[in-house]
Amino acid sequence: MKVHDFGKPAQRLFRGALIALCGATALLTLTPAGAVDLTLDQRTINDALLFGQSRVASDRQRFHQPYHIPVRSGEVDFIDVVTPYRRLVLTAEDHVANADRSFGYKQALALLDATARQIDLHVELTFHPLNVYVGVPAYRVVLAAADRKRVEPRTVGLYARSTPRISERPSVTAIPGAALQPGKSQPLIGGTMIAEFDGETLVPTAAYDAVIVLDGKDVARARIDLGKLR
Repeated sequence: MKVHDFGKPAQRLFRGALIALCGATALLTLTPAGAVDLTLDQRTINDALLFGQSRVASDRQRFHQPYHIPVRSGEVDFIDVVTPYRRLVLTAEDHVANADRSFGYKQALALLDATARQIDLHVELTFHPLNVYVGVPAYRVVLAAADRKRVEPRTVGLYARSTPRISERPSVTAIPGAALQPGKSQPLIGGTMIAEFDGETLVPTAAYDAVIVLDGKDVARARIDLGKLR
């Protein structure tokens, strides 16, 4: 008597459904949103977690690309934009990179609550090898709207780097370098400026110029279109 094995077809069906779900999630994640989503619902949170834990590195690389804005002007290399949605993706990726898949929905809610409606700009700097800095110069960044009105960040953090940059991907779970320590001599080769903006002061569909300022002078700028980010 021939015995039919219903387990294997069921397993194939489940794997097919899972692949389709991951593909649909990746497509949804990579689709331009039309406006930055400052308040994430349950479905969007789960989407960000699933995507951040995905093993499809090429999809995640394409997702991050619009948030990474080259500048290459003076000491400014590039700007990375961290929206609430991307914050969850980055955090999930950081945890997976450390062999930790415990970052879930409850932790995501706590993170969003602590950074409510917040948009961060990570500005990466590289200094001349013969610089005589004893700390990161007092850079700051503002967002200039079409009407030239400038939006100031809530806070600005400056972090020194005395080793080569390992990755151009921002980390949201670790300080990017040693905190600025006035009065202490440090061999600096670069630094990171992290500016936190209140999303309530921004138009989520608008484009802004990120203007890098040093000693009261505009030294670099780059266009950030919030309407093309999630």
